[in-house]
Amino acid sequence: MIIKGYNLVYEPKISRVYEKDQAGKDATEEQVLAFYDKFGGLILKDGVKVETGKFWAEYTQKLASAHKVKVEKAKKEELETKDLEIAKAVEKVVKVKSKK
Repeated sequence: MIIKGYNLVYEPKISRVYEKDQAGKDATEEQVLAFYDKFGGLILKDGVKVETGKFWAEYTQKLASAHKVKVEKAKKEELETKDLEIAKAVEKVVKVKSKK
């Protein structure tokens, strides 16, 4: 199988990629390369062996980066919510004090 110019040589490992507990039946080309690489499948580019682990490392790094962005966004939203709650509480206190 050829994906993005890379030759994935060993068919049984390609089949494993599409299993539901792996990349799944709707796997992208990037996922196929990454999971095939994770399984230690032989990948050739222009007849030359590609270093094992290259695609899996890139894929997991991308996932980790995306997760970090989600976590940072959630923390920011949480802080903004807390800031809004504090601002509302201060506003109530100011209103109560100004009525006195």
